[in-house]
Amino acid sequence: MAESLQTRKSYKVSARSEPFFTGGAVQLSPNGELLACTCSDEVKLVSLTSGACLKSLPGDTELITALTFTPNGKTLFTASRSLAARQWDVDTGEAGRTWKMHDAPVAAMAVDTTSTLLATGSADRSARVWDINEGHCTHSFRGHKGIVLQVLFHPEPRRLQLFTSTDDSEVKIWDLKKRVLLKQLDGHFSAVPSLAISPCGGLLLSGGRDKVVHVWDLVTLKKTTTVPTHESLEGLVTLPCTAAFPGLPSSKKKSQESSGVNFVTVGSSGLIRIWSTETAKCVLEVSALEGLPTVEKNSDTEAAGLEASHQLKHLQLLPGATGVICSTGDARILVFGPAPAAPQTLALTKHLIGTSDDIIDVCFFSSRLGDSKLAVVSNSEQVRIHDTASMACETFLLGHTDTVLCIAASQQFKAAMAGGETTVLATGSKDNSFRVWNAEHGTCLGVGEGHVAAVSAVAFANRPGSNFAVTGGADKLIKVWDLSKLAELEGTPASAGGTPVPLYTKAAVAAHDKDINALAVAPNDAVLCTASQDRTVKLWKLPELLPLATLKGHRRGVWCAAFSPTEQVVATGSGDSTIKLWGLAEGTCLRTFEGHTASVLKVAFITAGTQLVSCGADGLLKLWSVKTSECINTFDEHLDKVWGLAVSGGGARLATGGGDGRINLWEDCTAEEASAAEAATNEELLKAQALANAMHAQDWPAAVKLAFELKQIRRLQGVFQRLLESEPGRKPSGGATLQAVLGQLEEEQLPECLEYIREWNTNARSAPVAQGVLAGLLRAHPAEKLAALPGAQGILAAIQGYTQRHYTRIDQMVRSTFLLDYTLTGLQVLEELENELEEADEGPLPKVLESTTASEKLAPRTSARIRSAKRKGEESVKTEGVKVTDAKLKKRPKAETA
Repeated sequence: MAESLQTRKSYKVSARSEPFFTGGAVQLSPNGELLACTCSDEVKLVSLTSGACLKSLPGDTELITALTFTPNGKTLFTASRSLAARQWDVDTGEAGRTWKMHDAPVAAMAVDTTSTLLATGSADRSARVWDINEGHCTHSFRGHKGIVLQVLFHPEPRRLQLFTSTDDSEVKIWDLKKRVLLKQLDGHFSAVPSLAISPCGGLLLSGGRDKVVHVWDLVTLKKTTTVPTHESLEGLVTLPCTAAFPGLPSSKKKSQESSGVNFVTVGSSGLIRIWSTETAKCVLEVSALEGLPTVEKNSDTEAAGLEASHQLKHLQLLPGATGVICSTGDARILVFGPAPAAPQTLALTKHLIGTSDDIIDVCFFSSRLGDSKLAVVSNSEQVRIHDTASMACETFLLGHTDTVLCIAASQQFKAAMAGGETTVLATGSKDNSFRVWNAEHGTCLGVGEGHVAAVSAVAFANRPGSNFAVTGGADKLIKVWDLSKLAELEGTPASAGGTPVPLYTKAAVAAHDKDINALAVAPNDAVLCTASQDRTVKLWKLPELLPLATLKGHRRGVWCAAFSPTEQVVATGSGDSTIKLWGLAEGTCLRTFEGHTASVLKVAFITAGTQLVSCGADGLLKLWSVKTSECINTFDEHLDKVWGLAVSGGGARLATGGGDGRINLWEDCTAEEASAAEAATNEELLKAQALANAMHAQDWPAAVKLAFELKQIRRLQGVFQRLLESEPGRKPSGGATLQAVLGQLEEEQLPECLEYIREWNTNARSAPVAQGVLAGLLRAHPAEKLAALPGAQGILAAIQGYTQRHYTRIDQMVRSTFLLDYTLTGLQVLEELENELEEADEGPLPKVLESTTASEKLAPRTSARIRSAKRKGEESVKTEGVKVTDAKLKKRPKAETA
């Protein structure tokens, strides 16, 4: 218990799901391990196995229009709307050469099998070929009447041919050796976005949006076959003659191309189709939308939008012809291969979601095997289930017909329902319905209908045996739903995916004057808290929904509410940027937490109710102490509003989702940071002791090295001051030891040393040390080297300015010492000193002059000047504005000896 109550102070992001594909170009690496995806103006390199983003290649603020890998997969070429093309090293992620390819954006790119030539097709109606090694254009082909949509090299290096297709139905064959148009293939009546070469290189297949595929003989340059596809095509690949492609009947596995070529197409119908050129018929048809979230639309406009969102394109063959990969219009990537249960069939094996709309809500739950999962509600009709280990989307909950707004999980109801093997989820949607789900099987168990507006809040009972759930919505109503029937669904058709059971209400009441934003059920299931846009929070007795209290104090709508697991208090977050803690007994505000700069959207208790965690429209996640009302820590890892917050393990893990489409998984790292801080303190103490030992032994190189490692400017100043004082003769610029020590500084320590000198030089007390170290540094290292250091120009300018000020100050001080000469002369002190000097015949100075003060040392200097002037017979001596007359220089009679 003591460990669970340990105050949490810090969190770190342990896993993240963020957008990596926003539509546009996508390319699979030749080895099948990486996906190069366009994400706005960037290119993301994504692992096809895990779906994790491995590298991000920065852009130039303009959208990426085309990209392609070299056959060895080591280099990636990209082109953007800024007309700039870049060459990238895939292993390091570093950019190489950048150049302008065309006068309009590039629409297609391809590299030949030798990795020496790069072909580009552009919106300027031209196609060009570039020498990759030399970086110059070798061919420029003009004559197209539209945008060049596809470019393709012949796979045989000896046949130097380039194939191009445009959006005006043209297909052209270019001879690279003779640099001329070899043939224009006419036959299509619409854009031709896909081209493919047969495995043996004798046939060219062209697929168009006119719903046909033409097969061309590359020897006679004539059309041999036309295959009607009955759909607008966006992708086309040919299958190897001997490939055991999943789902392809064995009778169609031909070894000779003369017997026909099998090819795969995708397009507007959302189907994966395998065709044979021998029969011009479809051999296999697989629905790419089977098992994916689809919703029936009624209007023609909505149906057209659905067709565009699920349109398939960017079809590519997996290495070894083990399957295909394609993308959808709503930025998803689908991988089809052998089904796990039936390897001879073609099925969807992987589903990667490239981008998400706003993440509205998130919720932790556990699967049958104990693995932690995350249910995510985005701006869509389906609920996504993510694995927290890989953050990949595993499955969907399908059933709502409009945007899902809220989600909740029951950790207690599962035991009463299915022997502890199934977690139950509840969702509310804009379709005015409330649904209960079997999270393990992804099936809908029950549907509650009765709200007349969107259901915006849902909550389960907390205690075992309390079989009810509560919903609230934009209709200002709260309803208590009876879930007792769901406890008997184990083994029934509904639990296996049949018709959901209708749910009925126990109680309902009009609770607020405006929309209800949040609900919270007390740990004992006796009290319900409702938060509304009408700026009030109300408490209700469950399950009768009898009013208990109305909590007023927020100045804006209340967005969230949460009960403490140990105390009789409830926390609420509002649009007034505050969090308030209310006592249930008194109904008064106990504390107000201020720190957010925008609306507080979610709040939750952690660490047995001793701490709060909140997120808001300012994109921040904040950690609070309930006892002191102070913010312990603030975390900024989102780029937009943070709508969703989920807590697991009493605060050991958090999950947040925001309007930026990111899902962040947070881990408590308080113990790790405390251990690291303790280790750093111990290490610093050891280094400090070693530094003291080195200074005592006058091991200056070791002392300076340790002082630099400690990064303590005052301690380093003390080391240099001791070093300067220990130098023979105590020269201001230091001696050989100082120069030797400074000469051993590493390259990255020189800018740091200059910064320290600049800081010391700003203070008159430490300026002598700064000047001494600077002089030694200039003698130990060439001035050109110091001037070339990063930021050295600004540092040296600052040093020069303060050095001039110190010089002026010292000069003024020296000038002011002449006033002392005048004063001493007026008191006839200088004449006594002069007599003593004459008696000593300019011998050693009297003891009175051995004082260490500046004024006493200047007196004999002035007296010597006076004595020298008298010997020359001068009438007076002029000393820096002070004139000593001859009358002052008369020698006093010596005192008689007693």
